[in-house]
Order: sequence, then C-alpha cells, then structure tokens
Amino acid sequence: MKRVLRSLAAFVIVFGLLGTLLCLLLPEVFYKHLYMGSRIKGNVTVAFDGEKVPVEECELKCLLGMLYPQNVRINGDTIKVKAHEGGIYSFTALNDGTELRFYIDKPDGRECVSFDMDFDVDTAAGVIHYTGKYRYFSDGLLRAEDVPVFGDYSLDYEHHSIGVYVNKVQ
Repeated sequence: MKRVLRSLAAFVIVFGLLGTLLCLLLPEVFYKHLYMGSRIKGNVTVAFDGEKVPVEECELKCLLGMLYPQNVRINGDTIKVKAHEGGIYSFTALNDGTELRFYIDKPDGRECVSFDMDFDVDTAAGVIHYTGKYRYFSDGLLRAEDVPVFGDYSLDYEHHSIGVYVNKVQ
C-alpha cells in the first residue's frame, strides 16, 4: 500500500511541476486551451476635449448581445469582464452626458481576449479619434499577435454616442 501511495504522490508532484512549467514557458497554450477562467481584459484611456478622464469616474456598463448585463471590474484604467460565453460584448462609458460605446467580439467561450484602446473625444469638432491594439492567437496554439486598430469616428450629437467595433482578425 505504501508503494502505491508513494507512486501516486510522485505522479501528482511530477504532473504539478509539468503544469507549472507549461504555464511559465508557454502561457498562450495555458490560457487558450487549459484555463477555463475566460475573460475580456482591456486598458482604456478616455480624454474629453483634451482632458483625460479616469475610467473609474465614468459610469461603465457592459452587455452581452445587447441584452444580458455583465459585471465589470475597474482598476485604474483596466477593465475586466468574466466572459464565459462567446458573442458581442458592448461597453458603454457615460461621462457628463457624452456616451462612448465600443464593442468586443469574443469568438468562443474559452478564449481570453485583451485589448488596449485610447479614445480622444473632441466635442467641438464632433470627432472621436481612437487608437489601440487587439490581441488574438494567430495560429490557434502558440503565438499571440497584436493587431493595430485606429481611426476617426463622427460624434452623433443627437444621441451623444459613438461606436468603435474592435473585432478578432484572422
């Protein structure tokens, strides 16, 4: 009986060490295929008429498929959503009557999505300038790539909102 317990303990220790080594050396494999804590994580910087507004000061909401509210955690300029389902996640940041909307397409329930976006709202010119990047797994296993996202969007004064669609590119 002792021999079986020792063998089992050795197997558990070796398996644990291999799992830890996998997490450290190949984090993309771990987060893409083994980690079930799927999420959306983004760094968002918002400036209204040249004045930076912390995301914490904005009223931030997230909906899945425009119907289901999601819990958003905010820490500084970082936003996190536990996104266990695939679909369109719509983020809305409201500040002084101006609504900033952007969308993230999460292809499946297991994938982890990350992005960095900078929004500059120029209410006098009626334009939103946005730049950023979107991270996705390019070969489905080992390599993650950043895709640049940038452009200008006209500010709709009637609804005080914009839409920036950040989508997975393959």
